[in-house]
This record gives sequence, C-alpha cells and structure tokens, in this order.
Amino acid sequence: MEMGGFKKLQVLWIEMAYFESWEASKCPFPRLRNLVLVSCLNLEALLLELADLDYLQEMTLDNTSKAVESAKEIEHKRKERQTDPEREYQGMMMH
Repeated sequence: MEMGGFKKLQVLWIEMAYFESWEASKCPFPRLRNLVLVSCLNLEALLLELADLDYLQEMTLDNTSKAVESAKEIEHKRKERQTDPEREYQGMMMH
C-alpha cells in the first residue's frame, strides 16, 4: 500500500466499531463508492470530506444514530455540487 490512504478502496463496511470520532488529514478513499456503518453506536460524526468524493454513490447508516446529522450535511453538500449525471449520488439510507 502506498502512503496516503487506500486509493483503490470502493466499499468500506464498518460494523460494531467503538470509536467516537473519525479523523483524517485528507479523505484517504478517493474511489470510495459505498460506505456502510452498522452499529457504530458511539460515532458522533462522519468525515465531512466525504462530500467531496466524486465516486461516492451511497451511504448506509444502520443503528449509527449519532452520526446521522453529519451524514445529512454530507448528502446536502453532494446534492449541491452534483454535476456529472453518470456518477449520480443514490443517497443515504438510515435504519
């Protein structure tokens, strides 16, 4: 792996993680398409830089209620800057 992130990662699934914050100097997933967070009960917010990812198509938050507000902010920013119809953002699913 090169220094500086996971350049080819397309799906990130995190389940039952006990972290409260998610921090990175830059968003290390430039090709991320799907983000799934399941039962991350203590996570208070997502990386707002996720809004800048060109390939992100879907975020799913299941039983990760504290992070919902930041996910909605990311979704709002993505909709504002939607320019490429081929990479249409599918939205966010919350359970």
